[in-house]
Amino acid sequence: MKARAVPFLAGGVLLCTLAGCVRSAPDLPAIAAAPVTKASIAEKERLAKCGALADALNGNKAEAVGLDSEIKSNRGQNQTLGYLAAAAWPLTPLLLATEGDYKEKDRLDALQAERDRIYAEQRQYRCPSSPD
Repeated sequence: MKARAVPFLAGGVLLCTLAGCVRSAPDLPAIAAAPVTKASIAEKERLAKCGALADALNGNKAEAVGLDSEIKSNRGQNQTLGYLAAAAWPLTPLLLATEGDYKEKDRLDALQAERDRIYAEQRQYRCPSSPD
């Protein structure tokens, strides 16, 4: 193999390694039906529903932050092993030692879909917006 081809080969391996770390965006939720008007639901019930939605959203965000920090805790090890495997071809089996965090990433996708549903329901009930 020519010496010129080695950097391109290492770059290709590195690019493939990094592409495996990317998480795709989840699908958007379906548009809700007609918004709930004040005439169709008592104000207390609407505000109670808004409070429940806000609590669900806060719990969802807290779980997502925990999962994200768990994924980030493995990032340094994964990057080190990926760089070593890309730099030295015989060390390619090191890629098998990386932590894919697939369950955590799938759960993050599910949480994002749930957040989208909560946001749509908050719009439907015309809930006061939160400051985040």
